[in-house]
Amino acid sequence: MTERKAELMRITARYVEEVQAGKAPSLTDYLRRYPQYQGELLDFVTYYHAFESTLTPSSAALPLSDLSRTSLERAYAQIEYRALDDTPHTLLLSRQREELSVRDLADALELSPDIVLLLEKRALLPASLPRALPERLSDILGYSVAQMESFFDDSRSTSRKVAESRNSYSHKESSSQDTVSRQIFSEILLASSDLLPAHREKWLAILAQEKRTIS
Repeated sequence: MTERKAELMRITARYVEEVQAGKAPSLTDYLRRYPQYQGELLDFVTYYHAFESTLTPSSAALPLSDLSRTSLERAYAQIEYRALDDTPHTLLLSRQREELSVRDLADALELSPDIVLLLEKRALLPASLPRALPERLSDILGYSVAQMESFFDDSRSTSRKVAESRNSYSHKESSSQDTVSRQIFSEILLASSDLLPAHREKWLAILAQEKRTIS
């Protein structure tokens, strides 16, 4: 293991321990303290909270506890996951198996990292997404437009596959999360404090143009 990855493992393990101890660690604070690991931390936190945050909290916050290490390894397995078919399972891995950081994808899409995290977790209502979004993702990731559209529309079946790998307690938690209403793309554009004003206006204009085309 390289020195960089060993240090990143220690940092993310500390984050996991704080979550499990109920301390609600601040991602912004971690990014400020460890700017050299910004991309990796954004990726890790995305997957940890998407797939691992419903694990039963540990009873004691010990450095690199067994539960923390397990959570860490599972989250990294998601980051390093390689799909066996052509169905996209993540926005952070191209069809050619090239990894992208959240920051890189945000720059390519002219969005902010927080919005990319929501897209990656399929937390936005598919019907609210502009057609231009899967088209741009198609150009960036090498998948077809239809495959990128299915990435967002297939969120429930993907959630079930993830839930099946968990214990019954976590499965119940995951199922209840599936019923939560997803957010609207235009509202997220307006709410994001990290999105550049020029990029916000560009995406709002795209939405307005597509709405006029439909009507």
